[in-house]
Amino acid sequence: MRALAVIEAVLILWIIVLLGSLMGTFMSEGLIALVFKLAEGKGVILTLLLIIATITDMWRDKKRDRLIQKGKLEPNQLF
Repeated sequence: MRALAVIEAVLILWIIVLLGSLMGTFMSEGLIALVFKLAEGKGVILTLLLIIATITDMWRDKKRDRLIQKGKLEPNQLF
């Protein structure tokens, strides 16, 4: 499960870097350049990464709840 947490952290960091890149484009080149950058695929990548991170987080929460219900994990314990 820790590998999944590392992958999720990397995904979130990549999302932050992508958002920083888009903000840099907006600040230096303006709104039109940002629209073109989003149109060439940055928006799709950002959306897919956010969806993957959300689904992964939801799956981890369900898995944690199941482990707590089975008694294999304490409510205040991390897994």
